Amino acid sequence: MAAELTPRRLTVYGGSVVLGTALGAVGVVFAVPEPQRAPWHWASVGLASLSLMTILGSLRRRAARGVVGAADIVTLVRAGAVAVVATWAVFSTLGLLAPTSW
Repeated sequence: MAAELTPRRLTVYGGSVVLGTALGAVGVVFAVPEPQRAPWHWASVGLASLSLMTILGSLRRRAARGVVGAADIVTLVRAGAVAVVATWAVFSTLGLLAPTSW
């Protein structure tokens, strides 16, 4: 049987995912050359983190009822990865980053 995900334990796991996503988005912002970097680029870091914190808040409410499982954590990690890749894609589309082969 898997360990029960209490709201507190979910906060620890989810907080790590939010922090990792914020660091990934910061990495994307730092990939933009310094002369082209603008203050609104940092807003993407906040937007990615805020969206995951909203999802995490929803999961905490569900965890209080005992209906959160490991698959929900995997989905939260996947949402974080999507947020970082979406930030990279938007910056590439705007011509701020060089296109990549992947």
